[in-house]
Parts: sequence; C-alpha cells; structure tokens
Amino acid sequence: MMNREILQKVIEKWKGENLEIISPYSEKQIQNSFDKIGKSVSKDVLQVYMTCGGLADGKMDSNLLSFWGLEQAVTENLEFKTDFTLFGDFLISSHFYGYKYENENISSVYSDFETGEYLKISQTVEEFFGLYLTNPIEIGLYQE
Repeated sequence: MMNREILQKVIEKWKGENLEIISPYSEKQIQNSFDKIGKSVSKDVLQVYMTCGGLADGKMDSNLLSFWGLEQAVTENLEFKTDFTLFGDFLISSHFYGYKYENENISSVYSDFETGEYLKISQTVEEFFGLYLTNPIEIGLYQE
C-alpha cells in the first residue's frame, strides 16, 4: 500500500494554495470510471482517488499541475487514446501525465514532456507524488 502521509502532504499543499479540491471517490465510482475508458486500476491509484478526488476542473497548483477529477479524466481519456490512463496535465495541456497499470498493486507514471513521446518518470504512483513534493522539476513541473 502507498504511504498515506504523502497524499496528505499533497492535500495540505493544495489547501495552502486555496485550491478547490474534489471530494474523494468511492471504490465503485473509481472502478466505473476506469471501466468507461477500458483501463485497469491498481490499488495505489484507487488509494489516490479514495483519498483525494483531484483539483476542480481547470484549476492548477503553483507547480502548474492540473490533477483531474474522474469526470475530466474520463473525458480526456476518451478523447486522447493512449496506452496510459491520463490523469493530469502541465500548464493547460503542454504535456500530460498518465498511469500505466503494472499489476494489481501498482501503476507507474509516464509523461510526454519534452519529446512528445511518453517516457516513464516514476516506477510507482507513490514515487510520483514523492517527487512532486520534493523535486517537481524532475517530473516536468514548474518550481519557484
């Protein structure tokens, strides 16, 4: 299981920036959303959405990340067909972030920044959010 403390720190960061955060989703809501786009969902991704529903549509944080709620994720994934489950973008779609289901427990994270090709930027979702908090430039985000 993912370290819950990391997700709590992400939520605290967003609250500190006065961002509107979507309420957590139920496991059934998450599974239904992933079913709509024909993708598998790992336990770490379930944990993310059961802890935090994402940022309100069109909102981005101080690192210029927009972490989508499930409704927007479904819409974006139906529009942009990739091997990944897209879950966010940088600076109004400059580049995207996507989960890649690895097994029932974990997904890795990919992004298409710089090259236009999707490259692995973290082995796990937990690693992604750890980098988000400590070294956002490494995953293609803005840092003051």
